[in-house]
Amino acid sequence: MRRPITALRAASFAAIAAAFTVSAAPGVARAADFTWSGAASTPNWSVPGNWAGSASPGGSVGELAFPALSSPACAASPPAASCYESMNDSSVSANSINVDDGAGYVISGNQILLGGGGITAAPSTADPASAGGSDPTLTLSAPLNLQGQQSWSFTGGASDPLVLIGGAVSGSDSLTIDLNDQVSLAFTSANVGEVTVTGDGDPQDGAIQVGSLDKSGTLTAGSLNATDAQPVSFFEGAGLFALDGSIGPLFIASGIVQVGEDDRAGELTVAGSASIDPQSELFAYINGPGTTAGSDFSQLKATGDVNLAGASLLLGDGVGNDGVCGQLNPGDVDTIITSNGTLTGQFTNAPDASTITLDCFGSGATPPTARINYLGNTVTATVISAGTPPAATTTTLAIDPADPATNQPVTLTATVTPGTGASNGTVDFSNAGAAIGGCQDVVAEVVGDSYTATCQTAFAAAAPPSVTATFTPGAGSTIAGSASPALTPPVARGSTTTTVTVSPSLVSLNQAAVYTATVTANQTGATVPTGAVAFLVNGQPLAQGATGTASCAGVPLRAGPASASAACTETFTTGTGTEPFAITATYSGDQNFTGSASGPQTVTVAGPPAPVPARGKIGRAAFGRASATATMADLIVTCKGSRGQRCTVTIKLTSREKTKRGRLVAATAAKTTERTVTVGTRTLTLAAGLGETVHVKLNAAARRALKALRKLPVTVAATQRTSTGTSRATLRHVTFKASR
Repeated sequence: MRRPITALRAASFAAIAAAFTVSAAPGVARAADFTWSGAASTPNWSVPGNWAGSASPGGSVGELAFPALSSPACAASPPAASCYESMNDSSVSANSINVDDGAGYVISGNQILLGGGGITAAPSTADPASAGGSDPTLTLSAPLNLQGQQSWSFTGGASDPLVLIGGAVSGSDSLTIDLNDQVSLAFTSANVGEVTVTGDGDPQDGAIQVGSLDKSGTLTAGSLNATDAQPVSFFEGAGLFALDGSIGPLFIASGIVQVGEDDRAGELTVAGSASIDPQSELFAYINGPGTTAGSDFSQLKATGDVNLAGASLLLGDGVGNDGVCGQLNPGDVDTIITSNGTLTGQFTNAPDASTITLDCFGSGATPPTARINYLGNTVTATVISAGTPPAATTTTLAIDPADPATNQPVTLTATVTPGTGASNGTVDFSNAGAAIGGCQDVVAEVVGDSYTATCQTAFAAAAPPSVTATFTPGAGSTIAGSASPALTPPVARGSTTTTVTVSPSLVSLNQAAVYTATVTANQTGATVPTGAVAFLVNGQPLAQGATGTASCAGVPLRAGPASASAACTETFTTGTGTEPFAITATYSGDQNFTGSASGPQTVTVAGPPAPVPARGKIGRAAFGRASATATMADLIVTCKGSRGQRCTVTIKLTSREKTKRGRLVAATAAKTTERTVTVGTRTLTLAAGLGETVHVKLNAAARRALKALRKLPVTVAATQRTSTGTSRATLRHVTFKASR
């Protein structure tokens, strides 16, 4: 493992990921772009079916894009087809190549002439793992010939991806590489003129890698500008990681040079001079007893001068490779730097004859120490003390309560013995190998003669847990880590509470009511009840109740943040207004929760409305001169049609008048006549079964008729016409209002 460049992990490479972008040169007409689809049965570039639009690239093109593919075969992990196998069997000159390295492409085949658009990699945050379980990778093994100056940019993803340029890279007079967010770029063989590598200012992010491993563990040496001896410079936190290989004249500013890793020594040969500035660090490993460079310890060697310039030195103990410090042979002399030229400067933290402690990134009774010496053109580390292994520990796990229910809070307690010798130890709790959220890096505190770490979590009955606790001692501890045996507590189903609401609780015939059931776990938590709810009317399924429908017999629950709910809408077609209906809801339960039933909620259905006398008296006392502008207000009718029908309501005013020779009189010998006046008409859309208020203003004829009326009785009638026929409207009440 490379330390402390966490992004640069030398794990096996089964597939490598990279994403590339391009822009056309100013003033030059842009050539056609091509996007890979991988739809054909063979992965060759010359097959049109492999490209969007079914046209394959050839000659000079713009961007070659290789995106993540969405077809089921390609979206599978690993892909069920050779979607991401891409082989250039054509002769192509591309301005740029764009590969989504979250997709795991392997691009091989003939040489590609790459124009000024360069390469840009932007890995996905969900990079697929390779078959061997190593870091996700993507390989570009087709040779590249760079046409003029180049600018490449790479940004990492969640899995610290490695982009492997496996084919030979040539051409160009300069190359700028921008590395960001824990991404590594490995070369097999590249001679591309002067190279400048920049990071994002964080020394933990981004590195050039020299030498790589395949998934079988076979090491392939790498080379960058070692043949043409063109300089390679690193700035702004960009790093260099070397397993085995060579590089051109080297300059590091505010970065890290790491040679080797914790399970193998490495060698880096600089073809020319090497200079490391005061803000940078050289990190080399001593991986075992012995004095053979590249096998027992890591070494940087330069054919030219070496200038340390006050940089820092870190030596790592890679012997243990298991989280504890290994033992070295006192007296072994390891040459970590050698130069064919002149060695100038010293490490600021390790001057001549100083003693430093090796960092083993684990625990031990005492870590190894070494003395640093500057002898002519070399820097040596002589092992002084071998270091002693850490004392063994035992970790036990307890769960309280031992038989929880779904969502019930559970306290996990890890106890580590013996309780001395640790420094900042932590415990990680896991369930079936997966980290338990909020229970990672829990500080282990001294309690009596042991270390104790506690954490709270909850489980679900449908997923029986298998819980372990792993203790990791802090750096410098004299005790080893340990893991507890797995505990598999039984988890019971949790209880629930079901409630039901009805809206509205008073309905008319054919009016809809909405029932809503809410099911809440009595122990709330991450797991929410699922399944279905059955609604009952008077204790019977709705198919036997008021509605004559079974649509509410099993309504699926919809999960909310803390509970689940189900709703159903029903329309009552019977009811007298004297008997209420009792609505209840029953939850049947699921794998995590037991069922429950609600209490009743009442729905009252109004029967047919009783007729209201539609007679009123209009006379001088009520209107006087204002009668000509009187209005009729608040006429309530009930539409007997279906919901949404257009109902035309016509209101008529009828009076029986006594006249003598055509004039209105009160004499007993007068002739009684009946006059009917259409007061007004209103067309509106009614909801079926609902009473609607109709406001009708008197028309001109009605106003003229009202002028002749006195204290004679007046009858008001209303009829309605719907699309299904004509019927008499039900008058609930009639109000006359004078207006001026």
